[in-house]
Amino acid sequence: MYDGNPSFDIILHHGGFFTIKDKLRVYLGGQECFIKKNDPDKWSVFELHDNCKELDVCNVIQFYYCIPGINLNDGLNYLRTDDDTRRFLEYAFIALKNVIHVYVEHEEVAPLDMISGLVPMLECNQAEGDELMMLMIGIRIRMGV
Repeated sequence: MYDGNPSFDIILHHGGFFTIKDKLRVYLGGQECFIKKNDPDKWSVFELHDNCKELDVCNVIQFYYCIPGINLNDGLNYLRTDDDTRRFLEYAFIALKNVIHVYVEHEEVAPLDMISGLVPMLECNQAEGDELMMLMIGIRIRMGV
């Protein structure tokens, strides 16, 4: 389907959040992961969800991509439908070295809600005996189950 380089790479920004700084949208904090050699004929948002599970990227509520060469104010787009995926792939193959940036919007979990037990157990948490280990912002909080 795609000529030339048959794959593309993703720089996945996760663990941070969007905010406005000096009148520009930025993604602050978090980490970057490289997801290399993606096959455009097989790639979908479902595969991106699977990649996130493998990388232990939790609480995903939305994916976005940025049009190459454009700032986040003007170039940020949803990545959720088949039409979004088709446009994303077009941009992935005009991007420098076929690398495109994807941003994860996470569900916000307030520490007080975690302590009070109001937050449901999330898929990425692991039960260990009678305790539930939750990892949030690099701090472990032990809660009785």
